[in-house]
Amino acid sequence: MKLEYKWICPICNDVLKTRRTLYKHQQELKHYKHVPNKEWKCPLCNELFESRRKLQKHRKEIHNNKKLPIKINICYCQFCNREFNYQYNKKFHENYCLLNPNHVKYISHLNTEEIRQKISNSAKKNGKSGGYRQGAGYKNIKKGFYKGIWCDSSWELAFLIYCLEHNITIKRNTDKFPYYIENELHYYIPDFIVGNTYIEIKGRIDNKCKYKFEQFPKDKHLKIYYANDMKCFLNYVYKIYGKDFIKLYDKLS
Repeated sequence: MKLEYKWICPICNDVLKTRRTLYKHQQELKHYKHVPNKEWKCPLCNELFESRRKLQKHRKEIHNNKKLPIKINICYCQFCNREFNYQYNKKFHENYCLLNPNHVKYISHLNTEEIRQKISNSAKKNGKSGGYRQGAGYKNIKKGFYKGIWCDSSWELAFLIYCLEHNITIKRNTDKFPYYIENELHYYIPDFIVGNTYIEIKGRIDNKCKYKFEQFPKDKHLKIYYANDMKCFLNYVYKIYGKDFIKLYDKLS
C-alpha cells in the first residue's frame, strides 16, 4: 500500500503533493514571508527573502553591497562628563569614577608601589627613562596661579578647577610633616587641603614617596591621586576648556 504525503501551506492551507511544489507555491505567492526560520530581511529596504543566498544577491544587485552606517549612541559619565560609545562602558566607568561619591575603590596589590619603584630604578640605571632629561620631566611643567591659588602642574590646575566649579572648599597646603630617610630628617608638604583631607597629586613616583606616605601621621587623612585617578578630572576640564586649559592661569611661572 502506497502512502500519500501531503504538504500544507501554513499561510493559505493549500494541500500540495510534494515538498518541491510547496516550495514553488510559496515562492510564487510570497507565502514564505511568515514561515518560521525562513525570514531573511534586507536591513536597507526591509524586503523579505526565503534564503540567505537570495538576500545576498538582492543586496549585490539592488544596493551594490552597501554597508549599513555604524550607529554610535554617544553617552557621557554623569560625574566627570567622560565620553563613551556604549552604555555598558559608561556604567562600568561610573562605578569606579572617583567623582562618584559612592565609587567602588580599586584594590591594588600590596607590593604595587614597590614593584613600580624597582622598574623605575632599573630604567634609570640603564638610561632609558626617569631623571631630569633635557626638554622633559619637571622642567616643562606649567606652574602658576589660578584665582590666587598656586599650582605646581597642569594636573593640579585641573583638580583645582573641578573643585572650585563644584563649590568644594579647597586651599593650598602649607603644613609640613616630618619624615626620616636613614635617620636624616626631611619635611613633606602635601599639595592641597579639601575639608579635613590632605590631597597629594602624584604624577611621578620618586624614591621618597614610600617614606613620606608610611610616616604620615595616622591621625590625619591623606588622599593620593595617581595618573589613573586624574583621568576623571582631566576629562572634565578637557570637555569644557579643551586641552589648552593651562591658558586659564592668571599668571604663569
